[in-house]
Amino acid sequence: MAEYKGSKFTVENTWFSGAKLFHNGDLAASNNDIFAIRKDKPLMTAKVVIDGKKRRVEVFAFAIFTVKLKITVDGIKIAGNDF
Repeated sequence: MAEYKGSKFTVENTWFSGAKLFHNGDLAASNNDIFAIRKDKPLMTAKVVIDGKKRRVEVFAFAIFTVKLKITVDGIKIAGNDF
């Protein structure tokens, strides 16, 4: 879970349902790809309103044997792993 300017973000990742990004409990984006091997390409992108402004939220994933996630808002990391 991550918080940014009063907004809460959660990423859920399962083998059978794929990955989901939630913004304040509402589904903002989803992806059903099985593999995530490109660290430079977002797995999910959503446009959400944060603090009265439309922002780009991206979830990056790197998954081979373990899953590493990173959440960014307008290109700035707010939570997750460094990669």
